[in-house]
Amino acid sequence: MPRNRSLTRADFAKTKGFRRLAGVFLTIGYGTIPGSKVSKGAVVVSKKVAKRAVERNRIKRAIRPLLAQGVANSGLSLIVSVRKSALSRDLRAEFETLLSKISRS
Repeated sequence: MPRNRSLTRADFAKTKGFRRLAGVFLTIGYGTIPGSKVSKGAVVVSKKVAKRAVERNRIKRAIRPLLAQGVANSGLSLIVSVRKSALSRDLRAEFETLLSKISRS
């Protein structure tokens, strides 16, 4: 995902009004950022999910291409949070399911 499409710290502060949609392995926050003309995205993997940074980065790398497509197609800013049970799962199917639910609402 290009740098201009990534959420910054300042953008995270503006995400208070985002709606959330939860699945088994992922939670997606979605909405528009006030004052931003482009839709952006971020992946959040906490230390509870994976203790080692290598594992957290591997999960982020798996989700980032999906997120880039989702941000481009939906026109909304997205924050993807990963749950602990997602370590060894294929997350593509669940991400696409949640994204289709967002587009319907």
